[in-house]
Amino acid sequence: MYRLVTITAAVLVALVQPGEAHLQWKSCTSSSSPLHVSRIDVEPTPIVVPGNLKVFVQGATTQSISHSTLHLTMQRKTFLINIPIPCIFHIGSCTYNDICSLLHDFEVNNYAGVTSGLAAGIRAMLAASNVNPDVCPNPVHEVNIDGYTLALGEVPAVLSWFAAGDYHVHVSLVDSRTNQETLCLDIEATVEQKCSGLSCLFG
Repeated sequence: MYRLVTITAAVLVALVQPGEAHLQWKSCTSSSSPLHVSRIDVEPTPIVVPGNLKVFVQGATTQSISHSTLHLTMQRKTFLINIPIPCIFHIGSCTYNDICSLLHDFEVNNYAGVTSGLAAGIRAMLAASNVNPDVCPNPVHEVNIDGYTLALGEVPAVLSWFAAGDYHVHVSLVDSRTNQETLCLDIEATVEQKCSGLSCLFG
């Protein structure tokens, strides 16, 4: 179940930038899946970066989950068409081939200068819930993270290619051994640029 938390981190990395974002989600996971999600929330909304973010995650597994591939597909919604967001510095519409090692990969490589700190925060959050992310396959258990605070730092200019607007993120987790999709989420996000200088006065 820690994979759900790791997935949440990956989505936050993809969406959180200098600005603000409103998040909504819905599950498209099959009822036969061994992974069940009942809550994914963050506070405050909109998310403010840099700042503190409270994370709420509830879910459970009915069988152990081993090595899996995570697919994130991001699109920016416009009046005419949806514009695909590419995978740049392992952020955006990316495929992560082994979610068991995703946190370690984020920590070691610190993509775009933002993933190491967030991954370390996720590790501490999991430890507070008695979950060891280095154990794979992950045994059957429940997760209830109730308002754990993650510190979100400054985001570098390398991610400035994000623009304010409406985004759709599709999340798909596929078991590498059985090829079964064990998690499917659709996330809608509205991103607003944080004002600065005179723009705060005149909108």
